Amino acid sequence: MTIAGYLVEFRKDSKKRERLLKRDAGELRRDESASNLVVTTWQMSFEQIQRERRSAAELLSLMSFFNPQGIPESVLQGHTRAIARAAKLGDDEDADSAFDEDLDTLQAYSLVSTTADGEAFEMHALVQFCTRVWLSSCGDAEQWEQRFVALMAQELPNGEHENWAKCQQLLPHVEPLFSTQPAGERALKAWAQVLTNAAWYLWERAGYTVAQQIVAKAIAAREKALGREDQLTLESIEMLALVLLWQGKYSEAETLNRRALEGREKLGQDHPETLTFVNNLAYLLHTLRWYPEAAELYKRPCDGRTQQLGTHHPHTTATRNNFAAMQQQAMEARVAQGEGRNRGTVDERSTPRSPHS
Repeated sequence: MTIAGYLVEFRKDSKKRERLLKRDAGELRRDESASNLVVTTWQMSFEQIQRERRSAAELLSLMSFFNPQGIPESVLQGHTRAIARAAKLGDDEDADSAFDEDLDTLQAYSLVSTTADGEAFEMHALVQFCTRVWLSSCGDAEQWEQRFVALMAQELPNGEHENWAKCQQLLPHVEPLFSTQPAGERALKAWAQVLTNAAWYLWERAGYTVAQQIVAKAIAAREKALGREDQLTLESIEMLALVLLWQGKYSEAETLNRRALEGREKLGQDHPETLTFVNNLAYLLHTLRWYPEAAELYKRPCDGRTQQLGTHHPHTTATRNNFAAMQQQAMEARVAQGEGRNRGTVDERSTPRSPHS
């Protein structure tokens, strides 16, 4: 577009600019740098992109829900490929070519830039703000938020150690979701998955307070969308139990673990997920020094994992090591208790205690 043509569009756009500013006046007042001229200039750029290359405008709409810094190219490219496959628009090579053209368009308008390593994109906070205002004024903000949540549910992995790098990369992008619940049942399910996986990662990195807050929201969302006994609801409950356990809130953790175990056992006594829950509950009771009950529970994952995974599998080894450690501690507790009786005292710290007391 020529400068002269740009100015013509600018003058023609005054009424639309006023409507936009009135609709989002509150937001604009909170960002004083977003002057009328800046918003209108950006708005015309966006409309020009829509006319030239609609897919580039859609990519920008999605990107506006990311943190403006460090938007992973791999995530955006994978999303573009998935859309192309679903619409049968060609193979991955065709999708990659279209993706590159979309980015070239956005970069030509200086709306996004590439980071130094070439693996991520950046967007000025004001560009992000104006994009969101524009989507809101068009009534499209909710659908793009839902698309973003669905994408994060697919991309954010659980908190296993091998996933830490990707979790760390995506955490700044999902953090705004911790305090906003999307509308719609499908989006609610995706949101709960994001919160559960984020809580898992935060728990692994000792972020217990935030992990507890967000996984509690995930449980409420899954109970609403899926029901109290759904396996995904139980997954979130187990996550909360682990977070509570590592904060020393043993009684609360035990209550949640027993609820989860009751639901998991519907899958079968020896189902891998059931054995995982039994193992976690055994470890909790072991921590509580309620040794007889813990020993009874430890036997199930020891036997089941040996049969299903083999003697040398890491999960089998971990369970057996915990069981052996518990047996040693139980024996030491009995010895200490006997010595205490002989002295007329009992060491409370080594006395097995019921989690129900």
